[in-house]
Amino acid sequence: MSIENSEIEVAFFTDAKEQLDALEGELLNLETNDCDEETLNKIFRAMHTIKGSAGFAGFREIESFTHNVENLMHIIREGSLEINEDILQILLDSRDLINNMVEFRTKGEILDSEKNVEMLESEISKFTDRIIKKVANKNEKNEGNVSVKNYFRIHLEFNENLYETGTDPLLIIEDLSQNFEILESNIIVKNIPLISSLDPYKNYLNWQIIAAGKGSIQDLESIFMFVSLDNKVTIDSIAEEEIKFSGERLGEIFVSKGFLKESEVEEVMKEHIPLGEDLIKKGAVTKKMVDNAVEEQKKFRSVVQMNTIRINTDKLDEIIDAVGEVVVAKSRIRASMEKKGWLEIDEESMLEELDRYVDILQKSVMKTRMIPIKDTFIQFRRMVRDLSHQQQKQVDFNIIGEDTELDKNVIEKLKDPLKHMIRNSIDHGIESPFERMEIGKPASGTLTLKAFHEGGEVIIEIVDDGRGLDKEKIKKKANSLGFTDENMEITEEEIYKMIFKPGFSTAEKITDISGRGVGMDVVLSNLNSIRGNINVKSKKNAGTTFRINIPLTLAIIEGILIKVRNNYFIIPIHSVTEFLTIENDKFIGINKKNTAIPFRNKFISVINLAELFELGETKPQILTVIQSSNQYLGILVDEVIGKYQVVIKSLEENYRKVEYISGATLLGNGSIAMILDINALINRRKN
Repeated sequence: MSIENSEIEVAFFTDAKEQLDALEGELLNLETNDCDEETLNKIFRAMHTIKGSAGFAGFREIESFTHNVENLMHIIREGSLEINEDILQILLDSRDLINNMVEFRTKGEILDSEKNVEMLESEISKFTDRIIKKVANKNEKNEGNVSVKNYFRIHLEFNENLYETGTDPLLIIEDLSQNFEILESNIIVKNIPLISSLDPYKNYLNWQIIAAGKGSIQDLESIFMFVSLDNKVTIDSIAEEEIKFSGERLGEIFVSKGFLKESEVEEVMKEHIPLGEDLIKKGAVTKKMVDNAVEEQKKFRSVVQMNTIRINTDKLDEIIDAVGEVVVAKSRIRASMEKKGWLEIDEESMLEELDRYVDILQKSVMKTRMIPIKDTFIQFRRMVRDLSHQQQKQVDFNIIGEDTELDKNVIEKLKDPLKHMIRNSIDHGIESPFERMEIGKPASGTLTLKAFHEGGEVIIEIVDDGRGLDKEKIKKKANSLGFTDENMEITEEEIYKMIFKPGFSTAEKITDISGRGVGMDVVLSNLNSIRGNINVKSKKNAGTTFRINIPLTLAIIEGILIKVRNNYFIIPIHSVTEFLTIENDKFIGINKKNTAIPFRNKFISVINLAELFELGETKPQILTVIQSSNQYLGILVDEVIGKYQVVIKSLEENYRKVEYISGATLLGNGSIAMILDINALINRRKN
């Protein structure tokens, strides 16, 4: 983003991104909800917000184009035009074009897309012009009839922060003038302060307007639907003879003529009987009904008025890093006091209190980075729609567990892996309608994206009901590429993991979507960078499931500190299954390098960390069983010290990548501990 961007522009970019994301989701809802009124209203509000905000920020090309799209939405919402595939595609293409315009503006440039704009505006005009012509013909037929007009008094009381929402009052009045005749418009200026205390970023103006037209009060309310969410809009139907009194309301006339003070008018207004009391007196409702309604209103207002603040994620990272250092410093203080014998009852009590508050601070800060995965999941709806149309396939896309929360950094790293796997499922997995019906399946395939918590991790599954993976075909291709040889015995799981090798593809022809052997290797590298793991299950003609295990956060973890000779290691606590005493007679030698032990009715591999990392000879005392995705491994260690909360530091960024190590941390005594990469250990190649 250019440093020349003003605060208003930055606010527009942030809000426009949110509106455009929401807009895409609601447009896709039209495919399944037909013309659901609430969906149409949300689309119209999003368009209206973008248009108003763009105009306020001075981005005229965005404002102008969005205004045309808004006109199309207006006639759809009125019921004058029915949504079909062509109109939906125009709306989606328009959303994409607005998004590109915004992206260019963030870089201080203007999108050079006159051809695209003209093409879309021409498509929009085909529909809007037809409706306008139809209305004009209808008016001509009714020309001889007596036209009945309705009259309204509209009071627009805008709040001071009106401009922060990107709303331009003049554009609202312009919208009104396109549908109604404005007979009189008065600006109410009594709230304007002295120029010495005037804030140019605040609104002090309100309007009182007399309008006439054939439309109803509901038509007027639809024009002010968006602005009425945050401002007070009062619309009254009036008789034609009342127009002469329209300059000010009665109380304002009394004040202007000096009959009353403004405070006296306000005092009288306070004495007006509330609606609830009036309805009780008339017997329309009971007091209990009013009380229940008031409680419901309070709950609604508490949600609407919830305070929020936007903050740059870099600042959050700095806070999280600082809290991490506090955690380490706290541990060092405790270790130092223990070493010097200063840890008496009073000191222990104070340290426990410090531990409690640091823990609260740490959890609170970590929560600020946790966001629902919903927005990421919903982004793929458009991709699934476009790809299925492109390949002439029918795909029902389901999302489950979208409220599951993850660290923002983890979610960012997940986008590419999810995109490649979804593309792969549509291209390779789900069959054409004809193929599916031939084998007794419904014509429409199903693709499900699911997220849930399990054992201190977040699990994400991509499930399709397609043709499944062809084990023999994958194995044959792996042999031809030199990844395996014909005599090598490999498990079904290892066969499926071949698809993540760089350059691997079983596609018989290259398409725009896949076939070049690029993509699935990106999945593995991105998951490795966030300490994630992926497993594949597949069944012929039944479908494929990709299961991803990822940590909740990348910054701080709870782990078990172990010792091997004079070296410290951390095992993430959610990966520890059991600690066992070593019984040599239970160990079974598979070959010179591999050993196994019976565990829960099956045999699991055992490794000695001292041998793995070439730390020299040692006499391990404890067998620690670790697990990931229902796979187990036993590791031999000298000593289990206890549970620790540690701040993860990247070895790759500060040194280089080390096999079987996912990071490092500083202990309270100043020692360095390596954090074991559990997935890499469990999935290591057994020779």
